[in-house]
Amino acid sequence: MCAVESTNSFNYFDFPPVAQQSAERRSAAVQHHYFGTLNIPSMLNLFYAPSDIAESVIDQVHSEKTADMEGSRDNCLRLIESPFNIVSSGFSNIEIITTILSYFNVSSAQFSVLTSLLKKVPILGLIICGFEVLMEGSGMKRAMALRSALSLPDSSLKGQELSSAQIMSLLSLYKEYCHRDEVTISLIEDLVQRKFPALTAQERVEKVREYETLAWGAKDRQLIRRLFPRCAQEVQEKVPQLLRNMATGNFIHEKEWRLEAKELLSDVKMQLNKKMVMHVMGLLAIALTIAALIAVLCACPYVIPLVLIIVSSVFSTVRCAIDIGMMDTKGYHFVGSNFIPNCLKPSCHKIANWYHRTFTQSTLPEGGGTMEYSLFL
Repeated sequence: MCAVESTNSFNYFDFPPVAQQSAERRSAAVQHHYFGTLNIPSMLNLFYAPSDIAESVIDQVHSEKTADMEGSRDNCLRLIESPFNIVSSGFSNIEIITTILSYFNVSSAQFSVLTSLLKKVPILGLIICGFEVLMEGSGMKRAMALRSALSLPDSSLKGQELSSAQIMSLLSLYKEYCHRDEVTISLIEDLVQRKFPALTAQERVEKVREYETLAWGAKDRQLIRRLFPRCAQEVQEKVPQLLRNMATGNFIHEKEWRLEAKELLSDVKMQLNKKMVMHVMGLLAIALTIAALIAVLCACPYVIPLVLIIVSSVFSTVRCAIDIGMMDTKGYHFVGSNFIPNCLKPSCHKIANWYHRTFTQSTLPEGGGTMEYSLFL
């Protein structure tokens, strides 16, 4: 039997049906979310910095709308870092240009002022790394805090029965991220009815969702920030219903919902593990970059910063691969098609279909085949 001996312990909570936890409301609450990227000082940063700034500004607007203080802090750090990132990347590109010009016998004396400024570029890089340490450290801290709050040792996810640790983990997720009290819902509906009496039924529903966004949008965004959209949506859809089944003694489909609960908690745990590994890779990349910049400032032989930068780039690439290819997928699978911009995916699907028809006499399923690989074969 389940570790819960009686449903009375659940009476304190009011678990609303899944219908009340509508996906439409959640999508309205989180119309946009930007996770940011790892900005290791590089000449390439100049090219994607404008889009990074634009995404951060849009996300900041949504953070303000939902009173998401956590998101506001992240976006403010990114926006403050942006000028340093642009200037550093710009000077890096200028340094490359001056180096190329020197091969064409262009006197360096013509760039004397510029040359003296270029010597300060590593300082800008160190400032950028400082911001990145704060952001990567915050992401790591959030994942570790949720992992600790759920208190799920590996042994608790084995076996057929739901352990007390698993039940408490579901309750913790519900109280922190899924609880939608009916009193607040009723107050919102009454407020909309009084304030906008002329609205049609559909317009009233949309207005209620808008006010619900203000009431609960911050929690929605915080959960997505920790688990990424796919897993966060599953938590908000499934946790209330699972706890409702336990509280009401739903023994008809007991085996199914117990298995679903274990799979969901296992998914949450894997998401947090992936997130922690991702941030560890980011912090290692930053540490090596800081060492390389200090080596440049100390006038060490060029081979030392070069090796450090190469190794740092490897860790940065691994972090990027986990972030884009794995974080929003279930389990430890790498989805290569996530690297393809959405605007190019239809064209890529047509090309892939042509290749399969021509060389394998088969076609990909509608919507595109994904390059999906398991890390543990």
